[in-house]
Amino acid sequence: MTIFALSGYLITGVLTTDLTTTGRVDYRRFHLRRARRLLPALSTVNGVSRSTTRTASPTTRSATVTWNGRSSVSRARSSART
Repeated sequence: MTIFALSGYLITGVLTTDLTTTGRVDYRRFHLRRARRLLPALSTVNGVSRSTTRTASPTTRSATVTWNGRSSVSRARSSART
């Protein structure tokens, strides 16, 4: 719960600063700056998680998880079409 309060506080601060500096809020610029800040951390966590999963679990287990994930996606796509 605290992370949401902190995130809201920081986002409000960024938007308020933008408003007082330029006189308006540029949402496109805000989201681009936010993506530039968050995507490197997201990529790092994703890469570490994937490599840890591949080294920590046996090959047959990861192959089963991959296969099950693919079949779940294909089932979801086919049911969405009908």
